[in-house]
Amino acid sequence: MKEIDLKYPKGKKIHSIKYPELEGQRLRGDAVLEVPAENLQPTDPSITSEPKKMKELDDRRARFEQIAADAGVELRYTAE
Repeated sequence: MKEIDLKYPKGKKIHSIKYPELEGQRLRGDAVLEVPAENLQPTDPSITSEPKKMKELDDRRARFEQIAADAGVELRYTAE
């Protein structure tokens, strides 16, 4: 989470080959970290069939979400 502010601070000049229309513009807005939606609802039967593993996953996710919130980073769960 700390790396987001170091690598992508607001106001940093954008250099982009892939998106030339952004070249020279400056970063603005809030920090967002996109996370695969499968982290919300895993489909792997070796995880979903084990209540203990699901609880561990939920606990880790809650801890990660708290770290992001404390850092002012929005987590966005997206389909792959």
